[in-house]
Amino acid sequence: MAASGSPERFPFVLPWDDASKTAVDVSALNPAPLDESRRVVIKEGHFLDGTGRRVRFVGTNLAAGACFPRKEDAPRIAARMHKFGFNCVRLHHMDATWAEPNMFYFSGGSYGKKTDRLDPQSLDRLDYLIYQFKLHGIYVDMNLHVSRGFTQADGFPDTDKIDDMGKVVGYFEPGMIERQKLYAKQLLTHYNPYTRSRYVDEPTVALIEITNEDSLLASADSLPALPEHYRSIIASGWNRHLKSRYGSTAKLLAAWNAEARPLGESMLRNPRLENGTADWTLEQHEQTGAQMTVEAISQEASAPPGRALRLTNLRLDGTDWHLQLHQAGLDLKDGQLYTVSFAARSDVSRSVGIGVMLDHDPWRNVGMDARVGLEPRWQRCSYSFIARDTIPNHIRLSFVFGNQMGDVLLADLSLRTGGGAVELTAGESLEAGTIAVPPISASPRGRDYAECLMRVERDFAQGMHEYITGTLGARAPVACTQASYGGIGGVWRESHMDWVDMHAYWQHPWFPNRPWDSNDYRIGNTPMVRDAGGGTLAGLAMHRVAGKPFTVSEYDHPAPNEYAAEMVPMIFAYAAWQDWDGVFLFAYQGDDEGWDRDRIDGFFDQSAHPGKLAFVPSAAEMFLRGCVTPAPEQQTLLVPEQRVADLVSQRTDYTFWSAAAESGRQVSPQDMIQRRTAVRFVQGSGPVRVDGGGARAAASGASRLQWETTKPETALFTLTSPCARVVVGFPGERPADLNGWQEAAKPSPPNFVSLTLCSMDGQPMAESKSLLLTAVDKVENPGLEWNAERTFARNSWSTGPTMAQTVRANVGFSTTGKSADVYALGPRGERAATVPSTLSDGGLTFAIAPEHRALWYEIVVHH
Repeated sequence: MAASGSPERFPFVLPWDDASKTAVDVSALNPAPLDESRRVVIKEGHFLDGTGRRVRFVGTNLAAGACFPRKEDAPRIAARMHKFGFNCVRLHHMDATWAEPNMFYFSGGSYGKKTDRLDPQSLDRLDYLIYQFKLHGIYVDMNLHVSRGFTQADGFPDTDKIDDMGKVVGYFEPGMIERQKLYAKQLLTHYNPYTRSRYVDEPTVALIEITNEDSLLASADSLPALPEHYRSIIASGWNRHLKSRYGSTAKLLAAWNAEARPLGESMLRNPRLENGTADWTLEQHEQTGAQMTVEAISQEASAPPGRALRLTNLRLDGTDWHLQLHQAGLDLKDGQLYTVSFAARSDVSRSVGIGVMLDHDPWRNVGMDARVGLEPRWQRCSYSFIARDTIPNHIRLSFVFGNQMGDVLLADLSLRTGGGAVELTAGESLEAGTIAVPPISASPRGRDYAECLMRVERDFAQGMHEYITGTLGARAPVACTQASYGGIGGVWRESHMDWVDMHAYWQHPWFPNRPWDSNDYRIGNTPMVRDAGGGTLAGLAMHRVAGKPFTVSEYDHPAPNEYAAEMVPMIFAYAAWQDWDGVFLFAYQGDDEGWDRDRIDGFFDQSAHPGKLAFVPSAAEMFLRGCVTPAPEQQTLLVPEQRVADLVSQRTDYTFWSAAAESGRQVSPQDMIQRRTAVRFVQGSGPVRVDGGGARAAASGASRLQWETTKPETALFTLTSPCARVVVGFPGERPADLNGWQEAAKPSPPNFVSLTLCSMDGQPMAESKSLLLTAVDKVENPGLEWNAERTFARNSWSTGPTMAQTVRANVGFSTTGKSADVYALGPRGERAATVPSTLSDGGLTFAIAPEHRALWYEIVVHH
């Protein structure tokens, strides 16, 4: 295959309420209405309905005020979604303090207000929307705690000093847990007068999520900085955990020091700063910056001797890694215990990130990634870790400053082999219940703390699950939160739930000055298809739990990325290849304003982005019909239950699959692309290993997925199956044959294409009577004013109509038909023009071009 993007642009706006029966209407894939026979259950690791039919979700999100549309709009919203193939909507941010309406107040938001009652007007609108979804065969994923801020009016202290969306503290503060139960009861036992059922009984409610993107483990470093009320709850629980395990201070110390090793010489160059800033590099990105000086340390309590490095006059953009101090070229050995220690202070209360990582691409963590809270006083910090996935002489120690203001002073720095010894301070004892909360680190103490937080998370998740399904009687499967929140500990937590969920964004925007300023942002603006590390896909796959349904309930390549057309074909092709159970695009709409619009109105807009939404009908055909056979080989990471806390203490996070090296097996991102990938927790405490069993030879006519990234200029992602073809990337002029589908053209810069050809009647392509070709290069609003790096565009959201670039190409595929007609389709999927075609010797050929002003082509074959 060789294809080209064309610089010719044309307006292409998808009407917001279009439910016309055209060639792109795939509503027949999703039975309607949803009755008791369509209730979602779990069997053998997948979702089924009451008829035994496999249920996969082509999903999207409604967020905040969009969950409460006007009643006259709800039928049109549901009908349009049904046409495009969506069969599940995740109801998200319904509890947001800033949302209007929200679940607690129909207008005005809920900042600082009591949140113990649901607003009847909000409920009425939500009820009617869900009723319309029921009529149109669209399930809902009911989100409970997403962004509700617990307030002082609710009876909680210092709420201005905790997360404004109630995250972290909601896991352990007893009153907040009770408030979450109350909310679940009020919402799930509510009787919907339109569906004539309570939500606990309603088959339209397919899924329930307890809390969104939330983890104690992921926030462990910040817990000591919580206000006293919340900090004391954590400290008390920590001491109870230790008391039950050790019984006495003496036994505790014996266990904590059992693995301690003598400290070696410092590996750092110029650790005490006698040579000024020599060997220390200040890394500055975008508009960030700081002044780096070395000064004598003033005499004050707990101050270290000697000199300190001061970072002052900080200029920040809100992205942590954009301002770093590091020393590179260090030589660490896999499996060796190391200890990083230093003295630090700040002129204000703030935190600093500390990491040990590769000093070149892919910049991966090699054993340590932590945050420390600093105060206007000197403190000594020490972290032990076990090195992994190192490269000789290419490791760096990094201090990361880029998300908070405040001068930082560092002194007496060291990186040594060995360490791990624990000495309690005066007043610390297990008998008195005063053992201080430590950081998570690769030591017995760090493992104990990791296990303590894991148990708190598990107890919360299982307690809420029991309340929702047992006490309230909800019949929908329940998950706690996204599996990556907490690393392998998060995967373990979710393995105790009914199904496992993940989120991912390719090049999420970041904001250099004011958070969430849609007119002042930066994006990476590069194609995922060129990423040799597997992009978002490998990172998603590694969190799947064997034997559990797996979904991705938020996914996006945010606008105005110029390669966003790769998103839908790649994620749904891979989801089918991995045999996942659902993908939800984020977000169809984020408020109850502007449903009828002719432009992309934000980073995450799906509803008005033809470069994304145009691919959903073919994705639905491919994913819901099951015409893509899963990868013939599989790999399962077998993790002994007793090793989970150990892996968490090593701060493995997204790198926990590297633990497979314990059994001599390295797993690459390409392994996760080519093999069905999952994690299974097993009994015992032995080594982590990979089970590659279950491989089977690919059957005749089986699907094949390939992702070539060796040469970025010709990176290409392809999927072939009996009923569908997907091609994304930079084909250049090289020809290829995708099992009977060929396409050729003269390439022009940037030579990027995203194409799908899909049978629309479930038949193999050669025998199909109806096929849909979708071809997109780029879609964006007109008038964008890009900066030189093409990482920011002025007027990103202000002007319509959306302008599309498509592909100029010759297309051909094999067919047993006698004759055929090809039509270029308009924005409703209506036939706008006839495209000349030739059917000869079992092959149909035709040319597509920007002159057709189309992203869709209908192919009708007469057999």
